[in-house]
Amino acid sequence: MKTMWKMFMGISMLGLIGLMVLTLPMPAPTTSRAPFGREPGQAASHEAQGPFISGPFYSVLSPAVSNIPPSEPGDEMLDTEIIPRFNLYAVPNGLPTDPNWRDPLIQNPLSNPALTPPLLFDFEGMPRTIGGATPPDVIGAVGLNHYVQMVNATWFAIYNKSGGVVQPPTRLNTLWAGQTNGCQSSNSGDPVVTYDWQEDRWIMAQFGTGNSICVAVSTSGNPAGTYHTYRFAFSGFPDYFKIGVWPDAYYVGANQSGQNVHALQKSAMLTGAPATVISFAQPDVNVHSVLLPSTLEGHTPPPAGAPNVFHRFIDGDLFGGVDRIELFNFQVNWANPGSSTWTGPIQLPSAPFASLCNFSFSCIRQPGTAQRIDSITEWPMWRFQYRNFGTHETLVNNHAVNVGADQSGIRWFELRKVGAGPWTIHQESTFAPDGESRWMASIAMDGSGNIALGYSVSSTTVFPGLRYTIRLANDPINTLQTEAILINGGGSQTGLNRWGDYSALTVDPADDCTFWYTGEYYAVTAANNWQTRIGVFRIPQCTGGAPTANIAVNKTASAAEVMVGEPITYTLTITNLGTFTATNVLVTDTLPAGVSYVSTVPSQGSCQQVAGVVQCNLGQMLNQASASIIVVVTATQPGEAVNQAEVSSDLVDPDTGNNSASATVTINEQTGYLLLLPVIFRE
Repeated sequence: MKTMWKMFMGISMLGLIGLMVLTLPMPAPTTSRAPFGREPGQAASHEAQGPFISGPFYSVLSPAVSNIPPSEPGDEMLDTEIIPRFNLYAVPNGLPTDPNWRDPLIQNPLSNPALTPPLLFDFEGMPRTIGGATPPDVIGAVGLNHYVQMVNATWFAIYNKSGGVVQPPTRLNTLWAGQTNGCQSSNSGDPVVTYDWQEDRWIMAQFGTGNSICVAVSTSGNPAGTYHTYRFAFSGFPDYFKIGVWPDAYYVGANQSGQNVHALQKSAMLTGAPATVISFAQPDVNVHSVLLPSTLEGHTPPPAGAPNVFHRFIDGDLFGGVDRIELFNFQVNWANPGSSTWTGPIQLPSAPFASLCNFSFSCIRQPGTAQRIDSITEWPMWRFQYRNFGTHETLVNNHAVNVGADQSGIRWFELRKVGAGPWTIHQESTFAPDGESRWMASIAMDGSGNIALGYSVSSTTVFPGLRYTIRLANDPINTLQTEAILINGGGSQTGLNRWGDYSALTVDPADDCTFWYTGEYYAVTAANNWQTRIGVFRIPQCTGGAPTANIAVNKTASAAEVMVGEPITYTLTITNLGTFTATNVLVTDTLPAGVSYVSTVPSQGSCQQVAGVVQCNLGQMLNQASASIIVVVTATQPGEAVNQAEVSSDLVDPDTGNNSASATVTINEQTGYLLLLPVIFRE
């Protein structure tokens, strides 16, 4: 039986000009079960309250990021160099670490082949020397054509898919340049960046002034473009807030008193319209753990009307009952916000686990120093990834656990749901293949059902660095492969215990196979000089769930027959019959002999004509959208003129039979006219 440890939650927040320490009453030391816990199935002592419906929040269009001058190091707008965490609850006395504890799910030794792929490439992200705060809270996301990284407090940089810099490190507050609500003048930390697969949009956010978050939604798939910027105010400070992407809303969970789970009106935010927030108050968040919303990844949406699923893990020895995963359903109704619901917990008993270091913030060992670093053992890690495979739905996540003697391992799990059935734990395991600590992991699943896990690693003989591992969809259940190195650390952090609060692993929407991971490390021993790295790898066995677009072209001519010298007008209609947005839609119209080019007018994009070939780049086409191209020529010689057009896009096309079309026009010779004059015969 493992020991009871935790009676507090940490808040990671930046000082705004000065730090205000919150002093709260501490409960009396106790070794009995915490009163907030309950056995599975037992009624909650404090039911959720809500829904709470906000008034409208208004947006301002940002300047284009590409027009914002990169910030200079030292532009510390309301930054704090070192960000502390504050204790809200006292640690009970008399609860030492159980020296005999051993996690029952440790996968050690590894039982499957060493198939974790090597890096495709990796490159350096933003460093501490830009002026960032500690911990850096490194986070990133990949889109169709870009990668965006963010660090405290608060900088962002944009890269292309080769690792080249598109936008150098830039202060996040510059997106709110047109606001007057405080977002324009504050970089207050806990950065979040995520990508909306369905809408091809970017979401960037950070703390705002007071009890608020500043949220920016891009106006296109280009993160270097413009953003609709908002400031959402809440009833309490939204510490450690995280944003989940879902079809009907952007969902937010936070380590927050009072109202602490929120739905932001996504449909309004996509256009910059006034947006409403629907909130609930789950009263035990500050006791148990922050509630993390799920985020959709992949090109198949959840079933129509499916609620967003939030989750947390519960250490039963601390809070009652068995160790477990708890799920909550947030069902939003924008047509009638007052009928929105928050239901749960749905309790999924897990294998036993123990928390680290009696919840001390100094836990992970490093070489050459007595300074230990924070393990973030009380919170689920970013992200709670959702996928819909048609035959089943999945959710994956992880958290740090004590595998024995306060060595950190990673407890990871996959939940599954089949049809109308319940969510169940499909597999779970603890990754701790040797004597080193692993923590601050991020997990994701690709379009073929393979799983990857990126994380920090450290011990008394291994400097803090970054590694990753994978499992194939058909690997033995509950197992991961041998790990690979993203980057080895070259030094320890000696000045303080704050490390980071999260890292980020995301899947490339361009192929639904390639993983992009970012986290922090130290190149040399220093008091406070972190660096970040971005690594890219792909599991060769992934066939992907890449998006497809059924692009069709139809072609008509203004007449079936014309005379030499007469005009011919061709009308091309291009339609995306698929379910995904097509990118780089290219139309090639090869003009036949016997005609002379006059002009082209596209309904979108641009066209050019070279040597009788008209080529039009229509750019992006939403599913079920259409575009037209008008091509005018003049008939120059008789014969049968066959005009052929073809269309393509960057996406795989499942039906190539409609990618070409032709129109045939018969061109006739001009007819000569004989003038007949009356002839008068005289006898």
